[in-house]
Amino acid sequence: MLATHIHDFSLQANTPNGIELATGGFDIQHQVGVVIAGLPAKRQELGKWHTEDEVRCERPTVTEEDLADIGGPEEWKAKVLKAVKHHRQRKHPNFVDGPIGSSYRLLKSAESMRQMLEVDRRILAAEMEAAGVARACKRRDGNTPLLVVRAISDIPELRRSPKYEDYACNVAASFTKALIHFDIVERIEFNSPRSELSSKLDDLLSLGRVVAQPVPATVIQQSLQIELHTLEGLIAQSGGSAAFTGAHQENVDFAENNGSPLRMELVRSVLNELLNFIHSNSRERAGVMQCRNALALYRFLATTDRRILAAKLFDTLDKPMKILGDKQLVIDTANACIEVTTQRNRSPDEAECEARARICGLSWAYQRMGELELAAREATKSLELSQQLNLATNLAFCMKCMGRLERIQAEAEADSIASRKRFRRSRESLLNAIDKFSHHEKFGPEDPEVGDCYSLLGRTCLAMGNHEDAHRYAQRASELIVDRTSKDYLDLAILLGDIASALDQNRDAYAHYREAISASLDLDFQRSEIVARAYLSRAKLYADNSEIDKAVSDFEQAAKIWDTFQEVELAGRARWLAFCQKLEISGSLLQMLEGEPSFAVRVEACQRYADHSGEGKEAILSKRHEKHRPDTQIMKRLLKKVKEDHALRRQKSLF
Repeated sequence: MLATHIHDFSLQANTPNGIELATGGFDIQHQVGVVIAGLPAKRQELGKWHTEDEVRCERPTVTEEDLADIGGPEEWKAKVLKAVKHHRQRKHPNFVDGPIGSSYRLLKSAESMRQMLEVDRRILAAEMEAAGVARACKRRDGNTPLLVVRAISDIPELRRSPKYEDYACNVAASFTKALIHFDIVERIEFNSPRSELSSKLDDLLSLGRVVAQPVPATVIQQSLQIELHTLEGLIAQSGGSAAFTGAHQENVDFAENNGSPLRMELVRSVLNELLNFIHSNSRERAGVMQCRNALALYRFLATTDRRILAAKLFDTLDKPMKILGDKQLVIDTANACIEVTTQRNRSPDEAECEARARICGLSWAYQRMGELELAAREATKSLELSQQLNLATNLAFCMKCMGRLERIQAEAEADSIASRKRFRRSRESLLNAIDKFSHHEKFGPEDPEVGDCYSLLGRTCLAMGNHEDAHRYAQRASELIVDRTSKDYLDLAILLGDIASALDQNRDAYAHYREAISASLDLDFQRSEIVARAYLSRAKLYADNSEIDKAVSDFEQAAKIWDTFQEVELAGRARWLAFCQKLEISGSLLQMLEGEPSFAVRVEACQRYADHSGEGKEAILSKRHEKHRPDTQIMKRLLKKVKEDHALRRQKSLF
């Protein structure tokens, strides 16, 4: 926990209503705030502070018995139970920043915490020492930098193991050690003027505190209101701290400079110009690659500025982020906007921004991460908000999204009755979406968005086994989606291929798949993902027709595309299907492998099994190999080890 503001609750006031907290506070020095704001983008540089080897203390477990002994009001108990159950699934600590409450009185009750939150509902933790230290720093010279690092060890009203206090101490020490190796002392400097540099050079150098990659030179020019030759001169004067990179000197690459203060006005100006640049280049690499910089700059702003810019940020980054395929970036951006648009006295525009961020941001990302319950939860919140505020456009997209989501959930549902209910809800939602878009003044009955709804409706009918309706809806979609370069058309081509395949019209199916596969990929995640699915569908058809070599080749092509976007599980599924085509796996091993839900784990375990035995995969896994009897115990151990390795890699990716 890194403090961005310290609320001092050391004083109390006697009032007719009882004792109330009297609060003062301490702002963290500007130069400290700059470093804190930049830490999320520097996770790799902080190293492995969160691992057990660095913490040097085993993470204590929270048992059901512990959770049965929560005190306080029922509402507090429910919040604590929900929070602990969510966070105990993590294997490693994380770091966050925000305001903290500080008091010399030990906080043990939910009521005390409630009083603090009435002062500032953003308070993330309470402790006993920071206010005193902040007071001493202020008395010394008014500007002694203070960085507060605390690790959370307990929750009011929840009895916890004493081991958690030791663990929290070690976590805080490990993180502080990482900060020291990160040269934290040198990065936090007094806000003194740089007499040898002009104010514009100071501004130029200071951007390295926030941005993580080169920024378009045009953005810097317009933000600083200088000509290109002046910008080049400032960069030369900086001694290499900033330099043009890329063809035709398109970007300015900033190396972090520790001595330059960062003005809020500059951040606002650069962010506005950067969002304009991204909007103008929303399908070009130059624009798409700036999404992370935009979010980093946005996070640096004060709450008031973030509220003003939230809608512009999300609307500008929405499609470029999806082209980039970074689902975590989509989630982070959506959450950053929701955080400031859910405050009291918000405007209708802020409420609409929240609705869009939930359906087009969180629900979109969670669907593609396989987190279907989370996707449904966010879609429902957006739907309810759209109905309350009569947001016609967002309501139509909610219906469309929920129709797709219900179909995916139906396909994954083991219970046939529950599956049929979900299919019916999928169909109803999509028909509602078609009606909403058709009667919307911005779209109308002939709009391609209506065509995409028909395409999704056809996919639902195909999954239900209703080939006649699937074909009818797909044909209607073909009439409305006329842009053959659009991702919606490519998706429709796969649907038409799947329908033809289901009707044993193989020649037509191959033609439709070939049309989708021929699309250009560039860096567009959504188009690339569609092409990968086209390869996968064609590979299955090849396999059904005993064209094994062609099937294997297409499975491998799909896996390579998903590898490009780090879609580990999708790539693993394609490779597993290729694997099963090439080999006739021993029955005992096959049964064990199919019990593992992760395709990526299956494939890697098989490879390690072959390497362990010193023979090729065909020899070691095939039941036709008479000299070797498959060792299920070895495979069992390998599956467990590979699964642990995959979990560790996923955890590292979060940091």
